This record gives sequence, structure tokens and C-alpha cells, in this order.
Amino acid sequence: MSTILDIGIGFGIWGYLAHVLRKPSLLVGIDINLNYLLAAKKHNIYDCLVLASASSLPFREESFDYVLAIEVIEHLPKVAGEKMFAELERVCRRKIVLTTPNGFLEQHPCVAPESEIHKSGWSARELRGKGYKVRGIGLKGTSRLRSRRRLTVYGLLNYLSTLITFFFPEFSEYILAVKAR
Repeated sequence: MSTILDIGIGFGIWGYLAHVLRKPSLLVGIDINLNYLLAAKKHNIYDCLVLASASSLPFREESFDYVLAIEVIEHLPKVAGEKMFAELERVCRRKIVLTTPNGFLEQHPCVAPESEIHKSGWSARELRGKGYKVRGIGLKGTSRLRSRRRLTVYGLLNYLSTLITFFFPEFSEYILAVKAR
């Protein structure tokens, strides 16, 4: 059995999928937003929930087989993001999986709480430089098409473009990065 740390759980979607598909022996979720942790507690997805920052993880070295950081690092300033990378490496035994927008994706502060505003951008080149295998998702610039009226066009464009940007992540809207330890 494997152990999984889900960083920045949000609504707990990735924890739920890990719970259902991998059946880990231990599934731990962390977030800096107490409301997300309280909501996740009601659904009984995680074995343990922790209020903590991704740039200062309260775990021993190599505590988890897998570490997930899905759409997290862009919410940290660049310096804190660098600390997060070091923390991911420190607590992971086998594999780190993270996703982030490709470069800085600006958000208007009225759209989300402070903890969810994008504060940094990361490129495929930067992640490769840190030893990650990088793949692309979607086509850069298509996020402005996202609206109720254009949702089908946006979805179709992202689906089709991912067939190419998967192998050329420099042109993608989002990055999937994996690092085996």
C-alpha cells in the first residue's frame, strides 16, 4: 500500500480520486484555508487533515510515497514557491505530481479569496530545470474563451490542442509535471 499527501486540497477532488482509485494506506490532506479542511472532514475522504502552508510542511523527511500539488504553486510568491519545491522533495519518497498554469495567469482579486489569487508563474523550462518531466494541457491563451456561451468551443479546443501541447508544453495553457525520486 502507498501513502499520499495532497497539498492544497481545495474541494478534495484529487483526494477523493486517490482514495477511490489507489486505495492508499494513508491519505493526508493539507490546506491553508480552514473552510476547505472543514468541508473535506464532512466527506471523510482523508485519514488526516492538516492546516499548514505548502512552503513549510509539518512532516518528517520521506514521509509519503506520493505527493500531489495540483494547482497550488501559482498561489505562492516565487520565493515561497521555491521553498515549496524543496519541501516536496523533502517529504516525498517516490513521486511528485504537480500542475500549474504555464507562466503567470492573472486573476482579478474580486474573483477569489486572497489564498487563491495567483502570485507567481512557472514555465515548462523552469520545471524541467528542477528535474521534472513536463507535459502540456490545452493551448496557451484559450482561457479567455472560457464562458458559459463558449464552453463547448473552449473544451473542444483544449481537448484537440492537448494532443500536440502534451509533447510541446511551451505552447500549453497548463503544465503537468512529474518527478520520480
